[in-house]
Parts: sequence; structure tokens; C-alpha cells
Amino acid sequence: MRKVKLFVKWTILGVLGAIVVLIALGVGGYRLPVSDAEVTQREPFSKFIGREYLVKVPIEAMFWNDFPNKEKIVSVSIGPATAKTRFVSKIVPIGVGQRIRLVSAWQSFALLESNKYYRVSISDLEVPEGVPIHLDVNSDGIPDASIYEPIK
Repeated sequence: MRKVKLFVKWTILGVLGAIVVLIALGVGGYRLPVSDAEVTQREPFSKFIGREYLVKVPIEAMFWNDFPNKEKIVSVSIGPATAKTRFVSKIVPIGVGQRIRLVSAWQSFALLESNKYYRVSISDLEVPEGVPIHLDVNSDGIPDASIYEPIK
């Protein structure tokens, strides 16, 4: 019986320790490795590839760096204004009326989350060659109608 109590005690301590480590990594701003999978051919995303949208409200392009190397841009995400962190090298405003074209659909998998997004093209946004531009969406695959208006 004593061995069982000792085992339970150490198991609980181990789980609590793992939770503390995950919280510390999150608070410290450590980005855990992410793997991405293309889902362009899957429904509902396949219905939207190639479509163009107009921006209805001012948004921003956030240029994400490879911290601590703030000069190396690894991706750009577009959307409503957010707070700048040490992982964002610069923020560029995107005005009302800007055209955005959906190029491909992706899903990223991280330690505790999954995220769906489109890779898009924006004609007037200067992005380093080979750096993808992301537009996050919900699982329904539809860009936020309060921000993006489809061009018929």
C-alpha cells in the first residue's frame, strides 16, 4: 500500500512539474515547433482557393521573425491589429479596398493547438521572396465576413 501511495505522489508531482514547465515556456515567449500540412484539396477549403476578397476594414500585416534573429522574416500574417511582441519585426497597415487572393489552404499542428489558415497573395505588400503570407480562418474555411468581402 505504501508503494502505491508513493507512486501516486510522484506521478502527481511529475504531472504538476510538466504543467509548470509548459506555463513557463508559454509566458517566456518560447515558440514550440510547428508542423504544417497542406489541406488545399479538402472541403471546405477547396471551394475557396483562387477567390479574391476586398478588405472592408483596416487590418495589419505582421512580419514574424526567427527570434532572436529579428532580421530574418519567417512568415507574415494578416488580420486585425494586435500587440507587437518580440517575435514581430514590423507591422504594416493594409487599407480598405486592398485585394487578397487565396492561394492554398494549410493546417498547423503545435503542442497544444491546431490552426487553419490560407496562404494568400497581396499585390501591394512587399514581402521577402519565399516568405508566406497567412490569413487565419475557422474550420468552416470562410474568411471573416466582417473584414473580407468576396469579389464576385
